[in-house]
Amino acid sequence: MINFDFWRGWNSIGLKINCTKTEGMWIGSARHSKSKPFGIKWPDEPIKALGVYFTYDIKLLHEKKFKERLDSIKKTY
Repeated sequence: MINFDFWRGWNSIGLKINCTKTEGMWIGSARHSKSKPFGIKWPDEPIKALGVYFTYDIKLLHEKKFKERLDSIKKTY
């Protein structure tokens, strides 16, 4: 079950979620949930936040990290 208290807390002090930019990812026992609450995006592909990829697929995670680092190295030479 989702705890909605943090959403209520944000609204009470005037903070709002930018639903056009926000992406969600289910974790734990809700991982396979098809529910898409709050009007935000719930993508199937990995989510990148603050330079870190989040995904359930470990192989894909390593590929993304490797490709990004390789591209960065190529740009320096």
